[in-house]
Amino acid sequence: MQQVSHQAPMNGHSFNTGTETFQFQTQVNSLARIYQAFWDQSVKAGQSADQSDLNLTECHLLRFLKAAGPSRMCDISSALDVPTSTLTYMVDRLVTRGYIKRERDPKDRRSIRVSVTDQANVILDSHINQLADLCKKALSPLSQQERRQLIMTLSKAHLHLQDGQGMAQPA
Repeated sequence: MQQVSHQAPMNGHSFNTGTETFQFQTQVNSLARIYQAFWDQSVKAGQSADQSDLNLTECHLLRFLKAAGPSRMCDISSALDVPTSTLTYMVDRLVTRGYIKRERDPKDRRSIRVSVTDQANVILDSHINQLADLCKKALSPLSQQERRQLIMTLSKAHLHLQDGQGMAQPA
């Protein structure tokens, strides 16, 4: 049986929709599973029992808040591409656990801002080190030039999809 390969033009480049799509999906899915497994293992090994149930998405939220400072829910939802309902649940959970606090915005008393607590900062330092170790392991076979090129290529693909340019247009 002969394999049929479809060539679809993309910004002047040909793209083998059969083989390259499969290879891309396989690599992205595999990398995501490995990343999640490493994360789960690192968290369980490096944290006490009350801290080990932080999931990866919650950690991303905490890291965002640490970097951005006190933020409104709509801004967080947009930046992390998380639905507001999901974000509200995560924030409620993290407030209950003492990792996030809610405060009124001094400039607009109707608005609430959320920020990380000192307790979250201690945990984040450990998580950031674990993520750095994971990145070092993942990128160690690559030269510095290859690492830069990989980051630039992934960033370009991400921006292309984020802007909606890579999404299928309705007929």
